Amino acid sequence: MSGFIKSGLLPRAGINKKSDLRVFSRWRLSDLVGGGSDLDAAREVLAVGGNFSIHPRLHAKVFVFDDIAFVGSANLTGSGLPTVEGTGNLEAALATPQISEVVDFVTDLCNHSMLLSDELVEEISREVERLTQPEAVALTEASTRMPAAFERVARETQQRPFTGADFPWCDGPAEVMIGEVSEPSVEHDLELFSLAPNPSLAALKTSFLQSRCYAWLSSQTEDEVRYGDLTARLHDALDGDPRPYRREVKRLLSNLLAWAVECDPDRFLQISHSYTRSYRSVR
Repeated sequence: MSGFIKSGLLPRAGINKKSDLRVFSRWRLSDLVGGGSDLDAAREVLAVGGNFSIHPRLHAKVFVFDDIAFVGSANLTGSGLPTVEGTGNLEAALATPQISEVVDFVTDLCNHSMLLSDELVEEISREVERLTQPEAVALTEASTRMPAAFERVARETQQRPFTGADFPWCDGPAEVMIGEVSEPSVEHDLELFSLAPNPSLAALKTSFLQSRCYAWLSSQTEDEVRYGDLTARLHDALDGDPRPYRREVKRLLSNLLAWAVECDPDRFLQISHSYTRSYRSVR
């Protein structure tokens, strides 16, 4: 497993069609558009009969061979595993037997990752191609958006691809801009959107508009949706053991809506009714 993965590295690891190959990577859209990972890596894995799965928050670098696991800092890229000594990144790794903690981590990752087929890889490839066109809105490195195919399959198979940590904890951008980093909600949102302390409103807007949480909200509000229905949908999308209480879901949703109204007022509409509100994305 590797947060970033590039093609052409399987032979270097001694992997062929006889190997029981299971690969996990992150594959955010910014990874693929920016070149941190590439689509051919998945094609190579599938071509030798291996499994290729993605998880939106994967950052671990763990390589398991038979009964030995290597846990370290290197991604499965040319910089992480260079062929010429003295080049690439300076990395470190620890070789350890497949202790129970490693097995449990890999098992949990298998249960919470999405296995890709050839068809899904090609669907993602077409989206990446569209995003590399000159007229496309550039994705920042901090963008947490996943491929649309990932989000669609997660909905269709009733997977719960989110946790409460994937949504803003502050009740609006202003709290992040002027709040103390020692505040848990401010610290969380700075990390969520990959921002330095006391960010500008422009930086906050850019990161939020390219986030997974806003992509989810936009997909749910293509048609006008009332607050109560959105609450139920978010509850169904959240993973966790135990599942979050409804009041916690409402807090997360209220924060998300406040961010959307402030960061995208021209395209995210809030409509007031006698006793409730409804929301719609205009694209």
